[in-house]
Amino acid sequence: MPENKIKSKNAQAVIILAGGSGTRMGSEKQYMKLCSKPMIEWTLDAFTGLVDEIILVLSSENIELYGKEIEARGIKIAVAGETRIKSLISGFAKVSAEADIIAVHAGARPLVSREIILACMSEAEKSGASVPAVPLKDTIKKYRQMAKMPLKLFIELTMWLFKRRNVIEGIFLRRLLKKQI
Repeated sequence: MPENKIKSKNAQAVIILAGGSGTRMGSEKQYMKLCSKPMIEWTLDAFTGLVDEIILVLSSENIELYGKEIEARGIKIAVAGETRIKSLISGFAKVSAEADIIAVHAGARPLVSREIILACMSEAEKSGASVPAVPLKDTIKKYRQMAKMPLKLFIELTMWLFKRRNVIEGIFLRRLLKKQI
């Protein structure tokens, strides 16, 4: 059993989407360095030992550059598609049939803690799915489009910011992705 993995009767996998071209950033975010280490490495480190299998979705160019080294670490590789959903479908095709709990995470989001991962995996085991969220600290105002006057001021304590990471039971993800194919 991997070190620090939650005690589970279910096999767990993560699909890490890292096939983006970084058009808005001017370069691929997942390879930008954070404390002298590429962001994708921080992301992989966060999941290593917590799940039974890691599937990394990369562009074909990056598979050519880094694929052998990554596969040597026991990480499965999938080819990124033209869109995020096509990349997810490609990654999902590499998930073993035994995986009951599947996390989906962006490779350019390296600061996810092991505690958040474990909490999400545990919650998905109990309820079928989970997504991390944090209390919103910003003040949010809704304006009338024409008058530019505040319409409502939402109380911060009632607002939560949901992160683009999620964990779901494999059976649900299989059904959702079948509809996309």
